Amino acid sequence: MKLTIPNGGECFDVPEGQYRATLLRIADRPKSFTKEAEDQVRLVFAIHYPIPTRKEYRAGITCTASLEEGSELREFLRGWRGADFSEEELESGTIDLDALVGQQADLELVHFKNKRFKKPYVHIQSIHPAGTLVKEMPEPAEQRRGTVHAEL
Repeated sequence: MKLTIPNGGECFDVPEGQYRATLLRIADRPKSFTKEAEDQVRLVFAIHYPIPTRKEYRAGITCTASLEEGSELREFLRGWRGADFSEEELESGTIDLDALVGQQADLELVHFKNKRFKKPYVHIQSIHPAGTLVKEMPEPAEQRRGTVHAEL
């Protein structure tokens, strides 16, 4: 008899460190506790954790949906790309964030602790082009997962 062990599901309590990650999804206007009532965008990354685990580690960032000079989102994307937008991109007036889904980056994650919460808040300290911080890339947990065979 073959039994499948359910995975640990999405887990946002990633240990601090530097990781390769893949942009998993982009959501607009998520519920926010800290930002004003402006249009927002949330980028969620699948973390390529170096040790086999049943957890699907995730890290995300929520930014105001603005690419104005100095905006959090523009600075984040600049770090990921390793450069600012080209004149051509700026003149077009739009950037397709959905085209970034599936793209890889290197993330540096840090924790902020708060007595009110059991687990620390995981913050994306910095983002870099893939291969800048992490030279070898483990497979994400979703690709390592398989069926476990058990004899009963």
